[in-house]
Amino acid sequence: MPHHWYKQHVLDGALTATLPADYVNAIANIGSIPDRDEIRAARESAIQHD
Repeated sequence: MPHHWYKQHVLDGALTATLPADYVNAIANIGSIPDRDEIRAARESAIQHD
């Protein structure tokens, strides 16, 4: 299962690429887990996708 931050990167990319709604929803419905490495999680979560 992916970390929360990784799932968000993938979801942001899918939205940026204007992928079909069914695909985006499938990504959104995938479970994710917290990252035990708090420094990495904070660094990755701070990345902004436009």
